[in-house]
Amino acid sequence: MPYLSYVERRGEVRGAAVLLRGQLDECFGELPTAVVERLEQADGERLLAWSRRVLRARTIDEVFAAEEG
Repeated sequence: MPYLSYVERRGEVRGAAVLLRGQLDECFGELPTAVVERLEQADGERLLAWSRRVLRARTIDEVFAAEEG
């Protein structure tokens, strides 16, 4: 795997967050501010997990359910 600088890695994470936000918006409508903030603060691994869950989730809460509790 080629070396990526912090800026490059951060750009990839932000790109993933933008993509996931679009998917969530398409599936569930306008997103609550708390969800948008959560997406903006998430790391790459968490975004990947959520992006997998969005494929099966019936509600937005199901996307994030494993993170709570």
